[in-house]
Amino acid sequence: MRKLVGDPKVDLRVLAAMRKVGKPVSIDYIAHETGLSWHTARAVLFKLAAEGRIKVLETTKSWIFLVEGG
Repeated sequence: MRKLVGDPKVDLRVLAAMRKVGKPVSIDYIAHETGLSWHTARAVLFKLAAEGRIKVLETTKSWIFLVEGG
């Protein structure tokens, strides 16, 4: 089984997708844009947030994630 969470290449794919759109993104958006499962996308996004590489905000509907500075 491949370990995707913690794989630097997966982190870069997620960050690239976030920078490309240039605005806050949802877990669904990242899953769709990167081809990751929803659960994997969620885990990667929260890992990146815990590391301080992205910001995360809880809204009344869901979580959104953003890269500071575009």
